[in-house]
Amino acid sequence: MSEKKLFASTNAGKYAIGSAYGPDIVEGQVLKILLGGQWLSGRVRIRHNHDAAEHMGSAQSVDAYATSSLGKDDVVEASEESFPASDAPAWTDERSASPQSVANSKDTYYFVADKDGSIYDLAPGMQIQTQ
Repeated sequence: MSEKKLFASTNAGKYAIGSAYGPDIVEGQVLKILLGGQWLSGRVRIRHNHDAAEHMGSAQSVDAYATSSLGKDDVVEASEESFPASDAPAWTDERSASPQSVANSKDTYYFVADKDGSIYDLAPGMQIQTQ
């Protein structure tokens, strides 16, 4: 197995393996992710939110959770206002590439653990192993 990091890909809205110019991860891809010092085996899943922008402000079903942009609580709103999303995290080491932001994607990438079906968000900078 090869140990690498996830990066925001140069292909808009996607994640890449090893660098912003590396191969993009794909639906169903088998990976291991490092969480809490433990390697978890599982697969990449992608939720295609083709019409997410059209439904902003109304309750939406995201997998098993209902969300709404109405009535944000004060903590969430303050946190969104105080953290500039354009700043790269300090722990990323890929500074020369200028990939498109995965955050602007209508698709949601996540990881489903083989062991118990737990769901984890994927993010740039995560340590992964590929086969």
